[in-house]
Formats: sequence, C-alpha cells, structure tokens
Amino acid sequence: MNKSVFAMTAGALVLSLIGLVYFVVLAPKCGGSDHCIKVTVSAIGGPLKIAVNSPELHVHGQDQVIFWDLENTTGQSYKFPDNGIAFNAGDGGTAQFTCQRQSKAKFKCKDSGTVGHYKYIVTLDVGGVGDPPVSPLDPWIYNE
Repeated sequence: MNKSVFAMTAGALVLSLIGLVYFVVLAPKCGGSDHCIKVTVSAIGGPLKIAVNSPELHVHGQDQVIFWDLENTTGQSYKFPDNGIAFNAGDGGTAQFTCQRQSKAKFKCKDSGTVGHYKYIVTLDVGGVGDPPVSPLDPWIYNE
C-alpha cells in the first residue's frame, strides 16, 4: 500500500514539473497567439527608435488576436500609454480593430478579419528619468 501511494505521489510530482517547464519555457508567449509582435527601442545607426519584429504582419481569418510585447533593454523603462497601439480611421482600421492595453508592456487587439491593409501607430511613453522620448512608428497589418 505504501509503495503504491509513493508511486502515485511521485508520478503526480513528475507531471506537475513537466507542466511547469512547458508553461515557463516552452509555451507560446503573448497568450498563445500566433500573432505576437515584439516592440523594442534601439539605436541602430542613429538616434533611438521604436522597432517591431514584424513591420508588415499578414493575418488570415476572422477574429484573430494580435499581441504587442514591449521588451525594454537593461536601463530602459519605456511603457505603452492607453493609446499605445492606434489604428487609422482613414483606412477603416478603427472599425476593424478593438484594442486595449493589458499592462505597461503589453497591448492586445482583436482583428475582425475584414480584408484590407491597415496602418497603425506604435507610441511609447518615457518611463524613467534617463529615457529620451522616441518618435512613433507606423507599421502595417494586412488582412488577407
């Protein structure tokens, strides 16, 4: 009886550790979305600029969710304002995307999936004393 209780407890512990490793190391970031855009501030060949790892995101299908994750480097403390991801009204983007700041470093938008090309603006606020202001960036989302 004691051996079977020990074996069951050890098995449960091993399964718990496997689950923990998956969620901490292997699980998809950005809430499991395929559409995860990394936002950084860097000085490549000049002044500090906002950059995204996907300046032209191609999205397929209805009701997709897109996440933006701000990754500050050591010493940076930039943050998303409430309007940190804003779509242009001129191309219908404000009607196609419902966006909300999740935290100072994460934004989430629901994309209705209507076919079209939508420009959006990434804006960051200065978070710390040593952070210089950065100009907004204007990448695209292509719903196909």
